[in-house]
Amino acid sequence: DVSGKMAGDEFFTTILHLARSLKNIQPTPIEKHEDVILPYLLSVLHGLPKAHWVEVTNTVSKHRGPSQILSAQLEVLKVLALLVQGSHDIANSILCYHKVPTFLGIARAIGRTPDGNMPLLCKLFPPPAPPDPSQLTITPVSSHSNSPKKAFTTFRPIIPRSLSQNILSAKDPSVFFQGIQQQRASSPVEKLDMNKQQKVTHDPAGHYLNKIGTYFSSDDAGCSETKNKRTGSLQFSTAQLQTLLNLAKKLTTKEVFKQLDSMATEAYTASHNSNHKFIYKTFSEPITLVMVCLLRDTVKHSSFFNIAEAESLCSRLQEKISAVHEYRVILAHNPILVASLKNLGRLAEKFPLFSSSIVTCLRDFLVNPSPILNKLSKYTSSNERITKVGTFSITVTTEDSNIHSQAPAKKGLRGKMANILENLRDITIENICRALKAGLTLEPDCVQAFLASLSNRLYTAEISDRESTLISENTILTLGHIAVALKDTPYIVQTVLQIFQHRFCNPSSGLDVLIVDQLGCMIIADCKDISPEVMTMYNRICIESSSAYNNESSHGYRHVSGAVNNAFANIAANIEGENQMFDLLVRLLELFVQLGLEGRRAGEKNPTTLKATSSAGNLGVLIPVIAVLSRRLKMIKHPKPRLLKLFRDFWQYCVVFGFADEDLGK
Repeated sequence: DVSGKMAGDEFFTTILHLARSLKNIQPTPIEKHEDVILPYLLSVLHGLPKAHWVEVTNTVSKHRGPSQILSAQLEVLKVLALLVQGSHDIANSILCYHKVPTFLGIARAIGRTPDGNMPLLCKLFPPPAPPDPSQLTITPVSSHSNSPKKAFTTFRPIIPRSLSQNILSAKDPSVFFQGIQQQRASSPVEKLDMNKQQKVTHDPAGHYLNKIGTYFSSDDAGCSETKNKRTGSLQFSTAQLQTLLNLAKKLTTKEVFKQLDSMATEAYTASHNSNHKFIYKTFSEPITLVMVCLLRDTVKHSSFFNIAEAESLCSRLQEKISAVHEYRVILAHNPILVASLKNLGRLAEKFPLFSSSIVTCLRDFLVNPSPILNKLSKYTSSNERITKVGTFSITVTTEDSNIHSQAPAKKGLRGKMANILENLRDITIENICRALKAGLTLEPDCVQAFLASLSNRLYTAEISDRESTLISENTILTLGHIAVALKDTPYIVQTVLQIFQHRFCNPSSGLDVLIVDQLGCMIIADCKDISPEVMTMYNRICIESSSAYNNESSHGYRHVSGAVNNAFANIAANIEGENQMFDLLVRLLELFVQLGLEGRRAGEKNPTTLKATSSAGNLGVLIPVIAVLSRRLKMIKHPKPRLLKLFRDFWQYCVVFGFADEDLGK
């Protein structure tokens, strides 16, 4: 028994190190696990209901781990549920401090298995990371060391929330955002803090082991239900499911909750004057949360209804997302709308026969658009009912776009509505892709047909629809997500690229920036065979929008020149593969040199109207982009002649235009 926090931590850390050392013994005989470890774990599990706990003062236990034996877990859960309901004469302190928390732990752990990427225990207790040499700070000796320096430009991330899971799931988030401001791009409505958008940023050990009521959902950690039906999903038999339902029904009654909450409140109040801190103010809320989540995940992975019942459920879900509601009703019903959209995608996966009608329903929800999205869009973009004392509204005109800024009107109800719009759009797009993947098993051409319908809607919306901006934004985001999510399906990526090329600057609008962003996302996601074509398009935009070009065609690209430079930066920060990074470096240096050369030629042709230094701005914006990429590359000791010449020309233009001036960054 361990009676002190420090001793307990040292003991637990020692056990973890021992386990990791034993794991590396090769080969490890499988008999060792089956004959020794498994019986021991089962005996520990069965002994939990009658275990005696040694109290540790002034600390919350942070070391708990789930078992993987479903039948044993269910049996222990039944015993603990009876104890929690008061079937035995047990002291209130024992129930509050030991039995109920143990019940919550078993309910959270039951049926949990690895998702195929990493064992569950390794996520909860990850090995300590070795020190990263790149994070070491080295201060150079310089006479100007005390002089303040301006930082490089902070670039805007281009990955929308509807695409982030597809791209981030294959990458380390710390690498993905290297050189880019730490915020994930949102769709055009509003940007949110990254910690609110991205699930993978939290520490699993701290989140699941130390936060009251947390539950390891089957959707956590980017687990995709379409990947081999997820090895980590809950698989209960019909009898086991019935047992679980009966258990939950008996436990979640008003009488039981009233008694448990009374004990919890008494223990919580008494612990203020005690060394044994009690963390639960009530028991009804965490028990309800854990049991509802357990039942949700259990039923979600079990098809206990036939096709007729599935069709009826599909119709009810479609009616729900097509209903007309007032603003505050939409706010209140947002969780139901989210669940309806997700369940439509799940129905398509379980019953591919309905995938076509589900895709049509979700498409209409986005691009008709639905009354719900239409109301949210109008409310978040209009000026009605937001004018208050101390608020103001301004319009800032920039080279790239017109940005309508309202401060502080985004706070409060309007901000909530914008978040709901953002969330509903992203979830709808994600489930369209799930339904399309399911439909491919029956109709190989279903994705091409869907893309054709989106392309047609993109054209007709700009001619007649009053909601053309919302429709076009939704359509472009959906196209980009489909290209990434189904990039391995033949012809999909090329079809999306052709649609984007046909719409780009035809006519010029703010949607062109969104198209540039989506094309950048497709390159980052390694969509095949489009990188050279998109990079050539980016180069043409940069060159023709530079000040060296004064013809009418150049002005058609100037509103997206900043977006292209920003896309270059995102690609430079996130492209994978040493060869790909070197190819990008060559492209960026070639573009830099070409811009400098074009600027010099234009100055020579028109020395009175155009100075060579007028192109400095076009060159200067590329330097931070090249810097982002250079930081990720290894030292080039033996460069090829072409690369060496490009670097020499790059440095020449840096000197000529004053970028190498030591005092420039002060």
